[in-house]
Formats: sequence, structure tokens, C-alpha cells
Amino acid sequence: MKKRTLFAVLVCVFVGLSSCTYNSPKEVIYESNFKTLDLRVRASDWQDGGGFYYCGFNVPELTAYIYDNGIVTCSHEYDNGTKFLLPQTIHNEDADGNRYTTTIDFLFSVGYVEIGITNNDFINNAPEDMCFRLNMVW
Repeated sequence: MKKRTLFAVLVCVFVGLSSCTYNSPKEVIYESNFKTLDLRVRASDWQDGGGFYYCGFNVPELTAYIYDNGIVTCSHEYDNGTKFLLPQTIHNEDADGNRYTTTIDFLFSVGYVEIGITNNDFINNAPEDMCFRLNMVW
């Protein structure tokens, strides 16, 4: 019994002393490029997709290289300067007191960005004028 206990203690000590350690690698600083574009959508520009709204943009700056190797983000910008990174969920209440949520998201491919808006229960409230900021880093 003492041999088992001693063996268990030795195994614990050995594992504890030989556990993984983190060796901080040398700091590597990468140079990066970035491009920021403001995308504005007028209320009349939203396309009705049958339960959701969308607006597409041709963005030639969004190259295959950025698509494959970079990072693309989009944020919804309010008039007061507040920004929300997409996807964004907004909680609403209509004039009759009915509560619903609106989700704003985006998708992108080489040379193209599409912003979409969906109301839960597919409430048919057309979006108003909105501003977005597209950020590309590579």
C-alpha cells in the first residue's frame, strides 16, 4: 500500500514539474494595409426580398487577395456617431405596443457587399436611410 501511495506521489510530482510551459516567442510586428468605405443606403434603395430587405454594393476595392487573406468587417453608424458591428440585433416596439427585433447583417464576396435587414415574424417595416462603414484589413 505504501509503495502505491509513494508511486502516486512521485507520478504527481513528476507531472507537476514537467508540465507545459509557455515560452514567449519574439514579438513579430506585421505591416498591414487597410481601406475604409462609407456605404449609405437611402430608404428608396432597399430591395424587398419578401420578408427581408437588402441593398447590394459593387466594391471593386474588395479584391480576391483581401477576400482570401484579409479581414472584412462592417458596422452600422448612427447620426450621433455610435457604431455597432454587424450582425446587429435591435429591439423595437411599434405604435400598437407589439415588440419585435430587427437583425442587420452583411455578406461579401470579391467586389461585392450586401447588407440585409430582417424583422422577426417578417414584420413588413421598410428600413429608413442608414449609414454603414466597411473596413478591410490585409
